[in-house]
Amino acid sequence: MDYFTEVAGGSEYGDRAKVIHKWARNPKISVHGDPNPEDLATLAAVVAELNEIIGSINIEIVEAGGNVDLHFAPERRFADIEGNFVPGNNGFFSMRWDAGGTITNGRVLVSTDVSQP
Repeated sequence: MDYFTEVAGGSEYGDRAKVIHKWARNPKISVHGDPNPEDLATLAAVVAELNEIIGSINIEIVEAGGNVDLHFAPERRFADIEGNFVPGNNGFFSMRWDAGGTITNGRVLVSTDVSQP
């Protein structure tokens, strides 16, 4: 439970209150940048797995008009895509929420210049 509170209830960067934010509507992921076929296959597999274990929402991958923008780009472009980017990360996530704590949108950055073993 302590680990859950640490991961789900706070922000890795910044001094924010420990509040759990949730989606009230289905997250719709729009993919941007230069993903390779393996990236897209991994995304589809993760979305399918999450949809099996989450009962309250359904995650979708959409062509356009999503409320989660997933960017595959070199790390050097991250700051141009997301102003809150903290240098030194191969990936980054930023989200926005309303006054009630409901997540409204998010942005995910995945580096394309990191090779996997």
